[in-house]
Amino acid sequence: MFDIVEPTDEQLTSLLLYGLPKTGKSTILADLTVKESNSLVISTDPKGYHFLKARVKQVDDYKEFNKLLDELADSKLKYLIIDTVTQLDIWSEIVGTYVYMKSVQGKSFNRDGKGNPILYGDDGFTSVYNLANGAGYQYSREVMMEWFRKFQKIAERVILVAHVKDKRVESKLQDIVDVADINLTGKVKSIWSSVVDGIGFVYRDKTECYISFEAKQDVIAGCRLARLSNQNIMISDGTTVNWDKIYSDIKIK
Repeated sequence: MFDIVEPTDEQLTSLLLYGLPKTGKSTILADLTVKESNSLVISTDPKGYHFLKARVKQVDDYKEFNKLLDELADSKLKYLIIDTVTQLDIWSEIVGTYVYMKSVQGKSFNRDGKGNPILYGDDGFTSVYNLANGAGYQYSREVMMEWFRKFQKIAERVILVAHVKDKRVESKLQDIVDVADINLTGKVKSIWSSVVDGIGFVYRDKTECYISFEAKQDVIAGCRLARLSNQNIMISDGTTVNWDKIYSDIKIK
C-alpha cells in the first residue's frame, strides 16, 4: 500500500489572466505591485500603465525584453507580471525565425542573392510560419517556453496577461469564450494554457471586477488549486483590490 500524499502547494506559482480591453486587468495588477514591494510588471504596451501607480518596466521590442530578463536573472522577485503575452506571441515569431535561420535546415532561409541575412523589417523577410505543414510554429513555441523558464527563475510567482479578440462577452459569462478567442497565434496559445497553474477570465460588472475560474463547456478557465477551482471571485469592488482572495498569504495593510 502507498501513503496518501498531502498537497504541497498552497499558492499559485503561475497564473494566466485574460479578458477584453478596459476590464481592469492592468488596474488590479498595478495594485498588486504596490502591495508587494518585491514585484514588477513588464509592460509591452506603450501606454498600458501611464495612468497607474505601479512598479513597472516598459519594453518596446524583443531585444529590450531579452535584455531585461537577463538583468532580472538573480532578482528573486515575489511576483513577475508579463502584460501582455499577446505581444510576446508576435516577438516569438520574429525570434523563432532567427533561430531557424541559424539552424542547419534554415541556413538558406531569408538570404539574399549574396547570402546575406534578410532581417525583420527588411524587404523580402519571410516568417518561419510560412514553412510547410506548420513546421515553423515549433520554433516560436520553443522561444515561448524558454521565456517561461526564465520567468520562473526570476520570480516565485508569475502572472501572464493576454487579450481577448474583440467580441461581445456578457458580464456574467453568459457567452461562450473558447480558446480560439484568446488573441494568440496558432498552436502557440496552447502553451501558456498548459503550463500555468490557473487560468482566470477577467470581466467587469459595473464598478466591480471579477476573476472567474469557472470551468464551462468550451470556456478556457480553471485552476489546479482546490480553493480557487470553479470559483468566481470579485477581486475589486471599484475602490479596494483584494488580492488575498487569490493569494491568501498576502498581508493586506
